[in-house]
Amino acid sequence: MFFASFVPAISFGGLMGTYTDETMGTIETLFAQCICGVIWGLFSAQPLLIMSATGPVLIFEASLYNFCAALHLDFLSVRFYAGLFIFLIATCISALDGARLLVYVTRFTEDIFATLISAIFIAESLHFVWHTFKENPVEDYFFYERVHSDCNNKIKNINDIFVNTTTTLATPILLSNLNNNPNNPNISLISSIPTNITTKTFNKTFSNNILFTSTFLPPTQHFLTNQTFENFNLNNVSEQIQRITNISLLQNQNLNSTFLHLKHQSNLHYKEIECFEAEPNTALLTAIVVFSTFILAFMLKKLRESFYLGKHLRKIIGDFGVLISITLIALMVHLFLPDPYLQRLDMPDHINFTNLEKRGHGLIIKPKISASDWYAILTAFIAALLVFILLFVETEITELLLCRKERGCKKGSGMHWDLVLMGICAFLCSLFGLPWMCAAAVQSLAHCSSLSVMKKTAPGARPEVDYVLEQRVTTIGVSLLIGLIAFGGNYLRLPLASLFGVFLYLGVMNLRGVQLIHRIVLFFIPKKYLPDTRYAQEMSIWRMHLYTWIQLICLFVVYTVKYFKKTALAFPFVLMLFIFLRQIVLPHIFTQPELKAIDGDESEDEDDYYDPTLPV
Repeated sequence: MFFASFVPAISFGGLMGTYTDETMGTIETLFAQCICGVIWGLFSAQPLLIMSATGPVLIFEASLYNFCAALHLDFLSVRFYAGLFIFLIATCISALDGARLLVYVTRFTEDIFATLISAIFIAESLHFVWHTFKENPVEDYFFYERVHSDCNNKIKNINDIFVNTTTTLATPILLSNLNNNPNNPNISLISSIPTNITTKTFNKTFSNNILFTSTFLPPTQHFLTNQTFENFNLNNVSEQIQRITNISLLQNQNLNSTFLHLKHQSNLHYKEIECFEAEPNTALLTAIVVFSTFILAFMLKKLRESFYLGKHLRKIIGDFGVLISITLIALMVHLFLPDPYLQRLDMPDHINFTNLEKRGHGLIIKPKISASDWYAILTAFIAALLVFILLFVETEITELLLCRKERGCKKGSGMHWDLVLMGICAFLCSLFGLPWMCAAAVQSLAHCSSLSVMKKTAPGARPEVDYVLEQRVTTIGVSLLIGLIAFGGNYLRLPLASLFGVFLYLGVMNLRGVQLIHRIVLFFIPKKYLPDTRYAQEMSIWRMHLYTWIQLICLFVVYTVKYFKKTALAFPFVLMLFIFLRQIVLPHIFTQPELKAIDGDESEDEDDYYDPTLPV
């Protein structure tokens, strides 16, 4: 169960960092799953549920980030108020017996939802490959020789600009010019360089020939002797200079204005060195890693359904196919292809936030939104309503799946209390600036299946559950192990391409069992070859296709809403409208027997870990 939960955590965490510009990333996702999992294991009415990051919530977080960026709102501050509203909404819905609303969520909406998430997963994976080819084109040696030659000339020009600009503030200390005579010490000015210049320009411009600090220090006379720099190195330069000079921060207004001018100059000319990002062979290797991870994971999944090897061995290999694929591909790249540049998962060396500068907050989020910013509070409330729809549907439907008679659970569940607890977890995640968690259908059903003891049956008969070992230990233990993985640091810096390969795999595998996809295939199959299903046998072909076309139009509408950044935040609301469409409009188009045949529940063919009707 740990490995079944760990792989989605790092995959969705890495993509969270990509979509939110590292405001939240893998480290935050791991801690969120740890905290929410422990709370859920201790206090929930149905502890077999596994709290995890999921695709729909990830997509919503990305949409909310883009929306906040467009309105120039602080993302984590909006999430803080949204988390508070989620808790209040969950409490009110529970008090009003809102779990009854689940009866209106039918296969019509579930199929559209699952297909939408799969389409987004597949599109984002292919877009990542396309973007990599655009940034790192496949060209010959002479192309990259010319590009990097142009870059060197640009850096020389930028070097001249910065030297001319910084001389008005201070003179950089060139190590090659230091006077090592203790009787004739250097008298120099120590200046600061803005962080974006320090990390992206001066490292490339001056290499190891310049001594600088990334904090803004005043011009100061200081005697630098050879004893001072006897054990000096270029690591942690800022702290060493502060230790050597022991001076205070700048207060002089005139020099401060010069500093702002310097920062303005850096912003004007930084774009000129973006050509450093182009790397040969990166695009080809990225494509190979993405599709190799996908193909290997897909083949291992198919192995689970084959007759090769023993039943239990192929089941284990199939269940951990994604983990095996990521590990094997990452290991091969590390051992055999170390030279080409690959974008990797951003993990801090020590326990820290993914990017403290982008985060802009400490451990606890202190909202940067005042009471007068009513539109920001309104945005948070609307976001809370929309994400609550996702959290409510995923958590409650997963709990309903576990309560099915064939699953063998005896202790029942408390849907209303669990809904309140989900709201509490959402608020805690918002308070600490962590991604929102909800019940993950795949991991939860896998958890239940792993604890099930089967009855002895005759050969060829369908296995039946005798009883389930219902307890809280595994949920808490798995969550604690997920938290410990966060201490892995640089060992988790996997190629980002392999995570998008997992994304592509999830998108394709999510389409399995989706009735909408099966009916799309029926467009091209003659009547005499139609499958022996209720909707194919009890409905006329044109009415069955009409129902499919209605779903496809709905899918196109919701994908269009999700595609544009200004409307992407509203896609859960559009999904909710489809529930009204199914309950109010479709009964006037189709008869009740037809709707029961095409929109009713179908018996499961096998007791598998994966429920195909729910998106990951």
